[in-house]
Amino acid sequence: MLFEETTSILKKYNIKPKKDLSQNFLIDNWVFQRIIDELQPNNDDTVFEIGSGIGVITKYIAPLVKKIIACEIDPNFAKIIEEGAPENLEVINEDILKLDLSFLPEKTKVIGNIPYHITTSTIMHLLLKSHIFSFIILTIQYDVGKRIIAQKGKEYGILSVVTQIWTKPKIVMKIPPSSFLPMPKPFSCLIRLDINKKSLVRPNPFFFEIVDTLFSQRRRKIINSLSSLITKKNASIILENANIDSSLRPESLSIFDFERIANEYTLFKTKSQIPQLSSNLM
Repeated sequence: MLFEETTSILKKYNIKPKKDLSQNFLIDNWVFQRIIDELQPNNDDTVFEIGSGIGVITKYIAPLVKKIIACEIDPNFAKIIEEGAPENLEVINEDILKLDLSFLPEKTKVIGNIPYHITTSTIMHLLLKSHIFSFIILTIQYDVGKRIIAQKGKEYGILSVVTQIWTKPKIVMKIPPSSFLPMPKPFSCLIRLDINKKSLVRPNPFFFEIVDTLFSQRRRKIINSLSSLITKKNASIILENANIDSSLRPESLSIFDFERIANEYTLFKTKSQIPQLSSNLM
């Protein structure tokens, strides 16, 4: 089904996939069925599809939902999707990273075959509007998927923390390169991000600064990384107040550990910015 239709359209329009846009078309019917199983489409749904390509999957889903909005950056592909498109299919020829997602209705379901080179930035962009979505289902590079679901260890990092604050991620299946045309080198995966009803923690203004600072120097002990922001003495006090072992590395910290460090750091910054009374006024 997918292979035959994809190759037919590629031949009809003499299309050569562009490497710079990571144009790899899903041609595996089994993977597509798993997407449908996860999507559970019904006639009340609005589906937002990222990287719609030439629209083969798009047009299979369209009859199953109330509306599908296809976002495709390639203008030639966007025109192909629009040809004979059903009334409930809207095509947006735009870069997903430049698209304001506020127009989407609440409980929108998101699917997408995400180009490898913009996977992280795309997920971050979606998370900024996570309250709009029911869930997000994406095909992404397998190694990135492992980073997203990691709790601790060498694969655990900024992407893990940020994604897990707002979603419950799980890898649905690992996908071989042969499931795409042309075949990419790495394995991919189908990942599902279920949106949390409320964020796992309540990030304060310094939360992401702390996470970024500690993970940017992930081989160092957190006391040394934190000392790049404040004195080592004050960093030690903050970690002690947060009940965190200063000899740990960031890959050993839970999201709640980061929250406690950020809260203590915020208290420190707030106190340090309070003007002190001059002695001649006392």
